[in-house]
Amino acid sequence: MNQETIPHVTSDILTTKLEKPPLRHLMVGREHLIELLNRGQDNKLSLVSAPAGFGKTTLVSQWASNCNRPVAWLSLDERDNDVIRFLTYLIEAIRVVFPTVGVGILIALRSPQLPQINSVLSQLINDLNTLQMAFTMVIDDYHLVNNPSIKQGLSFLVTQMPLHMNLTIISRDIPILPLSKLRAKNQLTELYINDLRFTDIEATYFLNQVMGLSLTKKNIAELEKRTEGWAVGLQLAALSFQGDTDVTRLFESFGGSHHFVMDYLLDEVLVQLPEDVHTFLMATSILDRFSAPLCDALFSDGLNHSGWNSLTIIEYLERNNLFIIPLDSERRWYRYHHLFADILKIRLKKNREGIFRSHDIIPELHKRASLWYENNHFTLEAFYHAVEANDIESAARLVQGGGVPLVYRGAATPILRWLESLPSNILDAIPSLRVLYASTLLFVGRVGEVEKMLATAEFALSTLPHNEKNKNLKGQISAIRATLAVSQNDLSRIIEFSHHAMENLSPLNIPVLATTKWTLGFAHQMQGNNKMARESYEEAQKSSEAIGHFVITVLASIGLGNVFEAENQLQLAKGSYMRVLGLDGHLNFPASAVAYLGLSHIAYQLNQITEALDLIQVAIQLAQHLENMDILAVCEAFHAKINLAQGQISQTTVLLKKAGQSLHKYNFSKNMYKVAQVEVLTRLHLKDIPSAEYLVQKYDLPKEQIRVHLALGETAQALFKIESMSQASMEMLILHALALFQADELEKALVPLLKALEIAKAEGHLRIFLDEGAPMQALLTNALQFEIMTDQINIILAHFSTKLPLTAPLTRRELEVLRLIAQGLTNEEISKRLFVTLNTIKGHNQRIFSKLQVKSRTEAIFRTQELNLLT
Repeated sequence: MNQETIPHVTSDILTTKLEKPPLRHLMVGREHLIELLNRGQDNKLSLVSAPAGFGKTTLVSQWASNCNRPVAWLSLDERDNDVIRFLTYLIEAIRVVFPTVGVGILIALRSPQLPQINSVLSQLINDLNTLQMAFTMVIDDYHLVNNPSIKQGLSFLVTQMPLHMNLTIISRDIPILPLSKLRAKNQLTELYINDLRFTDIEATYFLNQVMGLSLTKKNIAELEKRTEGWAVGLQLAALSFQGDTDVTRLFESFGGSHHFVMDYLLDEVLVQLPEDVHTFLMATSILDRFSAPLCDALFSDGLNHSGWNSLTIIEYLERNNLFIIPLDSERRWYRYHHLFADILKIRLKKNREGIFRSHDIIPELHKRASLWYENNHFTLEAFYHAVEANDIESAARLVQGGGVPLVYRGAATPILRWLESLPSNILDAIPSLRVLYASTLLFVGRVGEVEKMLATAEFALSTLPHNEKNKNLKGQISAIRATLAVSQNDLSRIIEFSHHAMENLSPLNIPVLATTKWTLGFAHQMQGNNKMARESYEEAQKSSEAIGHFVITVLASIGLGNVFEAENQLQLAKGSYMRVLGLDGHLNFPASAVAYLGLSHIAYQLNQITEALDLIQVAIQLAQHLENMDILAVCEAFHAKINLAQGQISQTTVLLKKAGQSLHKYNFSKNMYKVAQVEVLTRLHLKDIPSAEYLVQKYDLPKEQIRVHLALGETAQALFKIESMSQASMEMLILHALALFQADELEKALVPLLKALEIAKAEGHLRIFLDEGAPMQALLTNALQFEIMTDQINIILAHFSTKLPLTAPLTRRELEVLRLIAQGLTNEEISKRLFVTLNTIKGHNQRIFSKLQVKSRTEAIFRTQELNLLT
């Protein structure tokens, strides 16, 4: 294992964020605070809040080093305001203590559509509930969080986390959390500035024992008074005293605010340091964290500090208590105290002496830091320093992430912020940046801005040489446009741009090639070419899995589920959809709405109506977070169809109206046909055939047109329409069977019916038969006489909610024969009365008995009276 990484943590996450700072020296007199923290472990929240320099982190670290429970530790910095980054680090911190927690969640956090933070935390809480051991999660420097989503999420965590978990927050300010509720329930431990001020006893021990001074009680009392028990002030004063015997002069020279004292005393401290140490401090202040090898990289090629190496200086700083904080137990990684680092950075920018005389030195230091991070596989940190160095070429290269772009690894926000900061002339000069910009905008959902950015990039490319690099960029532009077209269901543009992308993309550009395979699969699916769609989706899935491209893996799995569903392979479809939910860690990402919709389809077909309703409601909830897509309307329309199956017409109407409004809201009016399909079924259910016919004509709905023909008794037109359509889907087989049955061609109707029944037998379809109502019930009942697949037919018939009055309408001639039967005439007498053969009458009798579901003349007469057929 690389020494710069730890188990479970990606190479972009520094070990130092996830370990509590090792205890440097015992703080005598802090025992009562340690005891407060110990007692507070049974509470939900422990809050340690005070301004900078009051020893908050040192105190909690001292407690954590001696407590009797596991402690997970997370140190935050300004960059951790990205939700994905924060959640990743939080989970990784817990996994240092409990390695099995949150595995699926970390994989799922690479999705472009982040779920609600509460969904992620709910899944994390579920994982934590399985643990048997009490533990504490420490979050240090929480005041650096300014993202409202993270703040809201932490409030949710505090409220919902398991009883065996304690959250300890270290912050310069009082966080926005439900403190009053926790306080009222005695679930809050609080330590503030007055608790953390050094007392005379603590100051005496620290100054004379830890810092090696020999100050009098009077001196210490005066110093404690002037610093107001401020730990950093005491430490700086002690460092100043170590180099000056005139203590009285120093006492008289400082006072006032903490920052004034800090600035003054720092002058006193820095002037005493060897020049090489001073140079080291200034140069390394650009680093949030540092190790000896990283610092050596900064001082290469002309910035050498004679006679010292970085490790020696780090040891010197730690030995002399110069505001350096070790961040791991092996003492490989360190950081400066935040106040100390801030002042060093300010001085670095102002100082123009010695090696810092050049204005290029700070960018040069960042470049060297970026190169070291890159060589040690910390790609995200390398990107940050390349940006600080204004090294646009390196930043643009690092963003690609060596296979999986950083935009898919929780860095979309900083990447977008960087791109937005670049002037137009830079973006125009480097078309790849425009393409990256467009791709990032698409990723974060700012779809309306994408095409303009692509057009600008395309124009810039037109002025450049035709080489492989620029050809690949053209392919990327087309791939982005194909993805945009998918969101708009624009088949012709999907095909055009996907093929153009495939022609131009470099074979090494695996992430974009995988994306393009997915868009081609989507196009094939829209065309009804399931075989080609499945092949494209499988290729996309295979490529994306090989490079860890989570997003395309999810989308390709959804596509495969759609294809299997269209091919009536319900179990394979269910497997694909469940795989999507497994990939997203069951966190319910917005993109998973399509998977829940598919699972609802499957439950519906199996006639599991309650489950179908539960699933579609989850799908609708998730789809509400998907902008620039029509999935919400599709989910609402299917919800309406489920309600229609339950006979809840008013709810069906409301949902169809909402679905239409959703399409108009997101400018998807051209997809209104998806809602109109269910609207036609509703109109037919209500016997409102004119309205159904109007919708069929307006939105060109061929299958619904067949149903309207059948409702109007236009059997010939229905059969003609069926024969003109090339589809041989299960639904078309059923419509064909119903049309032939209505045409009194029962034996011919058996051919498509039996094909549909074979599929149903293998996969368990029910609703596709039940939704056709009485005509299908009649057809199945009549089919029983042929004694073919009777078990399957009876299974379906058993699910019809009511007994059919008639399995099919009686013809005019059958009514005549029935009337004569009711009058008591024999078959021979009826044949003479109607001038037909005896066998013809017997045939009429057989059909009449079948339709009435009776076995004798007596039963037929009774059934006729029951149904008032002859009145």
